[in-house]
Amino acid sequence: DLNSRKSAYANSNYERNIINHEAVKNSSVSIIQAYNKGAYETYLSSPNWNASSSLYYTPTSTVKESEQPKKKQPEPEVITGPTKPVVLFQSKFPDPEVIEPLETNAKYKIFKKSYAESFDQDEGNQKVIEFVSARAVASRRQFKLEEFVTRVDNEVLFEGLESYADEENETEVQEVGLLFKGIAKDIFEDFKIEMGVRLPPDLKGSEFFAVLDDRRKRIDRRYAIYRKQRTMDVGFTDDRIKDVTWIGLHRVSYPFDSYRSVRATGQIRVDQTFALHRDSPSRNAERLNEKAASIKLEYVYDNTLDIDLNLHHGTKYKAYAEFINRFDIELGNNYRFDATRGSTLVLGFDARHYQPILRKSILALRTAGGTSFGSDKILYFIGGTDGWITPKFDENTPVPAETNFVYKTVAPNLRGFNHNVRNGQSFFLASAEMRIPFLKYLSKRELKSKLLRNLQVVGFFDFGSAWHGFVPNRDNSPVSQTTISAPRVDILLDLDRSVFAYSYGVGARLSLLGYFIRGDFARGIDGDVRTRRVHISLGTDF
Repeated sequence: DLNSRKSAYANSNYERNIINHEAVKNSSVSIIQAYNKGAYETYLSSPNWNASSSLYYTPTSTVKESEQPKKKQPEPEVITGPTKPVVLFQSKFPDPEVIEPLETNAKYKIFKKSYAESFDQDEGNQKVIEFVSARAVASRRQFKLEEFVTRVDNEVLFEGLESYADEENETEVQEVGLLFKGIAKDIFEDFKIEMGVRLPPDLKGSEFFAVLDDRRKRIDRRYAIYRKQRTMDVGFTDDRIKDVTWIGLHRVSYPFDSYRSVRATGQIRVDQTFALHRDSPSRNAERLNEKAASIKLEYVYDNTLDIDLNLHHGTKYKAYAEFINRFDIELGNNYRFDATRGSTLVLGFDARHYQPILRKSILALRTAGGTSFGSDKILYFIGGTDGWITPKFDENTPVPAETNFVYKTVAPNLRGFNHNVRNGQSFFLASAEMRIPFLKYLSKRELKSKLLRNLQVVGFFDFGSAWHGFVPNRDNSPVSQTTISAPRVDILLDLDRSVFAYSYGVGARLSLLGYFIRGDFARGIDGDVRTRRVHISLGTDF
């Protein structure tokens, strides 16, 4: 305490006393920390270690006159401003002051004796292997199995799969199946190979995929192939049909920094549908063969930080544009080529923000939207959740017959409703969800059990709509009107229903046996219609 002393002494020749300092041997750089104007400041200096210096007495110090230096006070050394963070790689072990020769090293002598005894050689008769530069071989790339999982899930294995479908109104829901997946990486993680197979419960189909990621350079590349087959019965007959889908993909990703990147994806898809040969009519049945090529451009921003399972901090979003072109080609004697049979332009976005609340809880916000143009359109169905184990389809919402829809997909989430509470070529969704890991508040120590640590209660609000056209209004909403058919007259009723539907409710999140299970109880409000739904889903986030 300076107030209780009659004299104070400086501990450096700088203008202010040093609180901390760090100097590295054989280096001309040192780092010091000083207290100035109510803040701690860090400086980088290059002092002359061999030069002599005298203490510099600050204006606040009080010293005896007999202790004042007689020589002229030196000028303080000029130092640079605050240092910038630098990413360095350095060993935690210091360099030895003296390197002992290998011949006199005690550990080497023990190894040398053990080597001689193992190979039945006399220590004095050992041959010295000379180094030959011509025989030097560069390190070879080595791979190791990083992960192998076997689990039950219903996630979409391959991106782009949801962008295509048949010509039926009902969506093709991803079934829960048994997945076998393996991931291999090389020692520097420049390459990543991922392969997997998924089998449905009835064993009437299969899915196979293989993905290669090349991350050697700044531009990341991905090569992937996917195959899906499914055998289905036709009504109450003995006929069966088989659907086979092939997808090939190549993606290029250029990162601007750690958070932002732009991606370009090229994709070719072939869908085949044919009857299994059972009799003469089935052998002569028409074989459907659809081919499409697409290119997709994305701008991605992601600075999220994973705090725990399904708990994040930060923001991520992406905006994308995709062009899909259907073509036809047939080789052989009946050669033909049609460059375009229809085209689709898709524009969309998906943005999510995670805001910390009450230290351990998270307020998760999400908005998403999309629209399609062109001769071939995408029909969006909204309602339900992503990864819904027992999905249901709402048959009461009509689909306009005069619109040419070639593709279809489900756009989650709108809890409290079945799939197809709204449909259209455009959609918009917004969700807010409060995630509370309540057991973390009750425990003073960090929970070691994943079951307890990842147990969460949530409250949510969902809002959304889908419509035909570019701007949502009652004229292009599929639920604004309905038709009642009579023997001699058709009656068109104008329904008093809003373009938008919303829902609210509560839920729970549970990590059990390696599966993240989401349970939601929602009350849906669609005009005068009130619904209650329980959704059990697999997967994290919304």
